[in-house]
Amino acid sequence: EEVAEAIFQHKKIDLEAGTGSGKNFAFCLKIAPLLKAKDGAKMIIVCSLNAKTAKDAEQYSLPFLTGQHLKEAGQAAPEVLKEALKSDVILTNQNYFPKLSKRLKARRERFHVVIDESHTLTADYKAKVTSELWTEAQTGESLTLLSGTPKPYFQALGFRRLTFIQESRPAIN
Repeated sequence: EEVAEAIFQHKKIDLEAGTGSGKNFAFCLKIAPLLKAKDGAKMIIVCSLNAKTAKDAEQYSLPFLTGQHLKEAGQAAPEVLKEALKSDVILTNQNYFPKLSKRLKARRERFHVVIDESHTLTADYKAKVTSELWTEAQTGESLTLLSGTPKPYFQALGFRRLTFIQESRPAIN
């Protein structure tokens, strides 16, 4: 509840928590319903690792939308997309997120954006993807960055840093 309230108050959150701490689990199953109940907006979780994200999506019974998955669906792709867009939480990757964001905006749907492993946003080899991702991500209701690696420059961009400590209680900086 504290994280959901921080998201509403600050709109831009940089959440630091260790690897394996359950960040994705918390957002998929705990925080997303709180946000949905409060403002009716969906949650889009952008992940960098397709294999891990596919596993998480299966584990949490959530849709995982990528260009590759839709391509593999072939003629069923429109139905796969239609079903995925019904979900309150959608997992996607950095490449597909801008398309998904634009599609949701065209449908006048509001959404919160969560970028997992946000420290990968600074990788030079992903400059084009990162630029488009970053631009689109800021059009959501809120933007939360998840990482096990602190990045002070996010605070310089106006992000409020939350750090999960031993008892899984967030410390707001």
